[in-house]
Parts: sequence; structure tokens; C-alpha cells
Amino acid sequence: MAVLRPHFDDALKSLKHSMLEMFDYVISAFDSMFTMLENNDQELATHLIEGDRRVNIHEQQINEDAFLIILKQCPVAGDLRRIMTAVKIANDLERIADYAVNVAVYVLKTDHDNSTYRQQMLAYKKPLADMLLQIKKAYETQNIDLARSVSELDYTIDALYQKDIERFITIAKEETSDIAAEAARSLPVIKHFERAGDHVTNIAEHIVFLHSGEHTELN
Repeated sequence: MAVLRPHFDDALKSLKHSMLEMFDYVISAFDSMFTMLENNDQELATHLIEGDRRVNIHEQQINEDAFLIILKQCPVAGDLRRIMTAVKIANDLERIADYAVNVAVYVLKTDHDNSTYRQQMLAYKKPLADMLLQIKKAYETQNIDLARSVSELDYTIDALYQKDIERFITIAKEETSDIAAEAARSLPVIKHFERAGDHVTNIAEHIVFLHSGEHTELN
């Protein structure tokens, strides 16, 4: 084991590096997503959709690397938790990236003026950006307290979502024009934002589990 351990440590460092790269990609994708919404940028929407394959390949590579480490090194206890936590977090990050792609499709398939709804969607930019940046830092520094505080930011997104869903549903019911149609089409988009917050909270729970060995439900 004394001979194998340096290789094991290098493999764990490489896995963590790949995870941080995936965090960076998702953070960048969400930043681009909100720029796309702000400017109704269809070229950027196309770029986001084309880039989705990259994050899928990245997740697949992390999974493969993780299971190869398990097969070759037979880790136990804390080391095994580190590896399996990476796999779970990669899955959550892939799901978050999918939401950016779905919002890009929404922009590309919009035929009528949806500027009112797109501007409202920008309210989610700061809380989601804060969550993503801080959860990356919590993972990188193994900071449980930061992970817990990140999950609390999800309340802001939930409050925005609740307010907007009531507003958009009311418009969709009361109007009979393109305005109503766009209100209805906007509902799944804000749901993507709400679900993205949930997945960041999942990541926070994984980080807490990594260091405590206990499953804790946050938010």
C-alpha cells in the first residue's frame, strides 16, 4: 500500500480537478444563459445547446475515472466517500447544465414578444450565480459551514418562483392573446431555475455527507 498510495493520491487530485472544471463550465453556462435572456441572443442560445455535449462527456469521464479508482485501489471509509460524492455531484451539475440548454431552446422557439418575461427571469441571476460560485468554493475547500449557508440561499429562489408562478398563471388564465401564450411558455423556464437551486442544495448535502458520513436534508 505504501507504493500504491502516491498513485492513489494523484488519482484523487485528478478527480477533484475534473470536478472543479465541471463546476466552472456550469457556472459559465448559467452566466451565458442570463446574458442570452437579457439580449434575446439566439446565437448564444445555439452555442449553449451545442456545448451541452461537452458537459455530458465530462460527467461520463468523471464516472469512469471514479470507478477505475475504486477497482484499482479498493478505497475504504473517507476515501470511498470522496469518490462517490464526486460521482453524485457530477450528476447534479449535469442536470443543472441541462436547464441552461432548455432555456436556450425556449429562446430559440419563441415567436412572439416575450421581453416582459425575460426581464423578470433576470431576477434569478444573482441568487443562482451566488449559489453556484459558493458551492464550488465549499467543495474545493471542503467547508461544511459554507455548504450549509449555500443551501439557505435557495429560499430566495423559492420565494421568487412562488411569486412568479402565481403571476404568470394569472396572466395565462386571464389573457387570450399572445401575452397569455408567452406567460404559459415562461412557466417551465422559471421552474428550471427553481430546480437548479434544488440541485445546488443537493450538492451541499453531498458535501456535508462527505465529511460527516451522515445524510442531512438541507432547506
